Amino acid sequence: MYHFSDLSLTDNDAFNFETDYLNTDVNGDNITDVTDLVLIDNNAINFIRMQRP
Repeated sequence: MYHFSDLSLTDNDAFNFETDYLNTDVNGDNITDVTDLVLIDNNAINFIRMQRP
C-alpha cells in the first residue's frame, strides 16, 4: 500500500534528480520526478494497494 512516507522518499529522490532503477520510480521511466509524486499521491488518497497491468 502506498503511504505518505513513500511520498516523502520520492520527493527527496525527485529533488536530487535521481535516475536508474529505483523503488521511487513508480512509472518505470528510470527517473524519479513529479509524475511519480502524483501517482503515489493519487494511490495513497484512493487507498490503492497494488495495480497490475
